[in-house]
Amino acid sequence: MPGVLYKRIPPPEPEDDPYPRSPTSPPYICSEFETVAGYIPDEHSLNIHFSDGDEQDDFDSLYNEGYSFSKEDMERQSNQYATAALNHYNGQEKDMIKYELIKAITSVAIMDVRGFYGHVNFTAKSTLENSKEEFFFAELCHDRDHSIYIPTCIVSLEEKDITGGVRGIKGNDGYYGMEIRVDTKYCYACHEELKHPENGTLYETGHQVDDCYGYSSSY
Repeated sequence: MPGVLYKRIPPPEPEDDPYPRSPTSPPYICSEFETVAGYIPDEHSLNIHFSDGDEQDDFDSLYNEGYSFSKEDMERQSNQYATAALNHYNGQEKDMIKYELIKAITSVAIMDVRGFYGHVNFTAKSTLENSKEEFFFAELCHDRDHSIYIPTCIVSLEEKDITGGVRGIKGNDGYYGMEIRVDTKYCYACHEELKHPENGTLYETGHQVDDCYGYSSSY
């Protein structure tokens, strides 16, 4: 079993970057857009798919009480995250062993101060003869320059120590200090059903204990 199938090299930190962030996170680049809705990539590149109609209104309504995505939207999100992760991996010439997607299981679309991310669980197997199905976690981030999602990591969780997300379980404990609390062991953006590698430094977002992550999930 490969364990860590893919891990990108994080971008270097600029010396004059004044924005506090998780040690495993890329630097924050201030958006030129005036609203969060204006930051949304085009429909074909964004893995959060909405119903027909105005995308901006639909995205804004994510934060309105009572709004929910359809089951079909969530299944499409999970499939597109998993497909994007494996397509990126399989497209690298150095990786001789290719993987094919069996089933996308569950996903979370995460928005933090750095931009759009996605966490997804899926099953896949290699193209080697007699290969077995494996359970995977992948994190993807939105590449604004190319309007696509690319993986930051792809990790096989088969027979590995894993941990579920802790959204709604840990954090929000009444802390009001100025220090930005970071916990690289857990993901505070995902619910328990989405499984992550025990080594939380493999993925970039979700580690700020007190952060309020905008998200949509397929639970």
